[in-house]
Amino acid sequence: MSKYHQKPKARPVAPQEEDAPLDFDAAERLKKALASRSLEEGITIDPRGTRIIDDGLWIRPLNTGWVLKTHIADVPSIIPDKSVLEEVARIRKAEQDARGHLIRMFPGDFLDKYVSLHEGKQRPAITFRIELDRSGSVKDYRVYRSAFQSRQQCDYSPLRGQFNLHKDEYQGWKELAKRLIFSRQGKLAIESDGLMNNNKPEERRERGVMMLENDIMRTLVHEAMLLTNTLATDFFKNNNVLAPTKVRGMSVNPISLSPDFEFERVCNKLCWDVLNHLSSSQAPHVRITSPMRNFRDYVALKLMGRVLSHQDTRDMDQDVSSFSERFNAKANDLENLMLSDRWRSTWDRRFVHGRDQHPIHRGIDYAGPHSNVGKLAALCRQEGWKWPNVSERELQLQGTNLYFAGMNFQPPKGQGRDRQVWAVSYDPETALSMASRRMMDIIGPMASKTPPKSDPNKPGLN
Repeated sequence: MSKYHQKPKARPVAPQEEDAPLDFDAAERLKKALASRSLEEGITIDPRGTRIIDDGLWIRPLNTGWVLKTHIADVPSIIPDKSVLEEVARIRKAEQDARGHLIRMFPGDFLDKYVSLHEGKQRPAITFRIELDRSGSVKDYRVYRSAFQSRQQCDYSPLRGQFNLHKDEYQGWKELAKRLIFSRQGKLAIESDGLMNNNKPEERRERGVMMLENDIMRTLVHEAMLLTNTLATDFFKNNNVLAPTKVRGMSVNPISLSPDFEFERVCNKLCWDVLNHLSSSQAPHVRITSPMRNFRDYVALKLMGRVLSHQDTRDMDQDVSSFSERFNAKANDLENLMLSDRWRSTWDRRFVHGRDQHPIHRGIDYAGPHSNVGKLAALCRQEGWKWPNVSERELQLQGTNLYFAGMNFQPPKGQGRDRQVWAVSYDPETALSMASRRMMDIIGPMASKTPPKSDPNKPGLN
């Protein structure tokens, strides 16, 4: 039979209906892993009923700042090298890449019984002890193996009432959440905003109310784990070990769209240009904080365990190179789509679906009629102008989320060309406010001096 008529070789497929069998004594490996480790306590923050818990944390406020401890479930310490479980997880990772949807890597019962950081259970972990100053900057850190025991599984509701933290202690946790997010996002947001506005400095930085009471712990967990990934990158670099790194790690996601497709394409290009510029100066980074959900994180954590145990890591180089090569594919595909005419179909669907919740309405509801957004809406109503088209994007660069707002004002016929402004900030409301103020600076001089046609405290929108 010629090679053209041979049946293609079947690619191994991980079983979907049943989990791979354990080909090792998990209970014995758990006992052995815990025997030589010091005990660390903290909490996990996940919705009630969550059974797959990757990470925990604890914070101790100091006069000079904070000690933050993050704990990552040490899944590789329970699974032997080249076990059936690990090989099936590797196959499922390949299937996930091919199919584009999430596939569970490890058996749920195994994770539940031996690995997941459940309340009251001692589980092997890799711990980061991070010392922070009052600004949220890292002064020093240490990485070690531990036996982590969760004192309580908390959800995302206000932690003080749920965990009975003292008021001062709770305020310390809340303050750290703010410091971490401003320390990480602040400089990048200002740089992004400057790139979009020809490097003009922003005279007044407007910050929205970022820490709504119910979002404090969600923000704190997110920031703590991003910081842990950053320090993991530094750990591998200091130990001269090749680790799976994410070089680009960037995306642009539409939040709201305008009726003007050409303006939308301009916004897409501007966002990608800024991200490409910023990514060129960003160092590659490692992810380790989701070892039960992502095989890449599992491999990186396994590599870290070997470094801590002074074991050889060279046999993992092929895994590391393979992951690093595939990291950028998704970001590249998305960029190519959004900069092409193919994005029109996406724009059509998103615009039709989301036009009932225009960002101007949201901005007034959020900040009130005396805000920049409210004043802009009142000015447009007073003059009988069509209010500006608004386009919003969520930008992500290596774990950092920023928010873009663009405005396109179409003046009445005979009064010149369109006016466009842009803004980037930490949250969508602040970006919208900054863009509104910039638009007011441009179109305000065009306004007549006649009094408003209605109460400016209750601006209406055309």
